[in-house]
Amino acid sequence: MLSNMTASGGQIQGARDYQEDSYSIVEKVSHHDEGALYVLADGMGGHEGGAQASELAVRGFCDCFRSSEGEIAERLTEALHAANQGIAEFVADNPSFEDMGTTLVGVYIETNGALWWISVGDSPLWRVRNGQLEQLNDDHSMGPVLDKMVELGDMTASEAKNSPKRNALRSVVHGKEIKLVDVSAEPVQLIQGDCIIVASDGVESLSSLEIQTHVEQQRSAEHLVSAILHHIDGKQLSHQDNATLIVIKTPEADKGSSVPPITNTSTDTQQSQGVKSTNHQLLTIAVVLLSLMVVVFGTMLLFSSDENTAPQSTPPPVTSESKETTKNVPADIEVIVEEEQHEIDNEPIDFDEDTLNQESDSPVKPEEKPVPDNDIVSDVKDPVVIDVEQAPVEGKGESDILEINGEQPSDNDQENDNQEVVCDVLLEDEQSCAQAQSIDDGTE
Repeated sequence: MLSNMTASGGQIQGARDYQEDSYSIVEKVSHHDEGALYVLADGMGGHEGGAQASELAVRGFCDCFRSSEGEIAERLTEALHAANQGIAEFVADNPSFEDMGTTLVGVYIETNGALWWISVGDSPLWRVRNGQLEQLNDDHSMGPVLDKMVELGDMTASEAKNSPKRNALRSVVHGKEIKLVDVSAEPVQLIQGDCIIVASDGVESLSSLEIQTHVEQQRSAEHLVSAILHHIDGKQLSHQDNATLIVIKTPEADKGSSVPPITNTSTDTQQSQGVKSTNHQLLTIAVVLLSLMVVVFGTMLLFSSDENTAPQSTPPPVTSESKETTKNVPADIEVIVEEEQHEIDNEPIDFDEDTLNQESDSPVKPEEKPVPDNDIVSDVKDPVVIDVEQAPVEGKGESDILEINGEQPSDNDQENDNQEVVCDVLLEDEQSCAQAQSIDDGTE
């Protein structure tokens, strides 16, 4: 993919009378590394200081990366430290440049389109894919901090946008300890139609929509750089900063033609033959099953026909307890059932005219079966016990308590009470009184 990419860079001075930005494009890193390297730095610290810092950082970064080996992320980190060390050595020899520093973005793209980066400061690394602009690296200015304060309700959106601290940097390459470094842990895989833009913050005079529009209109990297810089310069902003950008464009996908998928003809033929063979086997199985069903169904019809034509024997009496449904019932079954209904105790009765006209001397009674003494059938149901919380009731007798418990004193209980009084008066003998009570109760 890298061989089909195009890259270009450019810059304008804007409203400043000096240029503090630097950039470098290395299309082939070394004889043993065919990847491409793109580095951009936005210097600060005055005319001489900013320009010197950005130039030192870009040169030191590229030299170190080209001579290094190993993992890409480690090489990028080593190159950043080399750039920072170069500034530190220059400041040590030139104390008047102590306040100089720079932002830095280093991008490395492998031959297979895998993109790695390392960045310090607020210079953006954008990817435009399917018309959408997305920033890949972190912003080390105060802008994200102020936006977070807006989310938390600590300040309004207008205050955050117009704050003089918005463009203040939290991390720079200045020969001292670098506070914040953003290095990609995993690469971003580029696809056809992707556009990569490495820029200084002066390019942000254009909105995301304006940049996206230029990407869609310009097919080459060189034309895209010129269009963006011309647009920025045309705005004639009084505070326009230096604007520098590097554009890497991948080849556009051909939207007018569709590439058919690569197929293996021999494999497709074998698969087609396998499908046909499978279909033939399924058809054979279906025919065999259908034949078996026809044979079974014909056999069932044959047996059913034989049962209908065979002589019928007298069926047993049909009882009311039977829940089975009898199929193929003979025509004279009703007569047999009517005759059975006139049988008593399994003894048939002759229904001739003499018998019907003859008056019976004594009616026929069904045989009475003795009931055993121990076989007593009781219809009395088990008593229902209702648990009622017993509460002391003042001024109530026994009958009132029964009413509270859901019981009413019966008439038999009252009669028993009366008889006990009668027994006390009429019968002096205690045994006679007991016998009288048992006779009245119907017990012996």
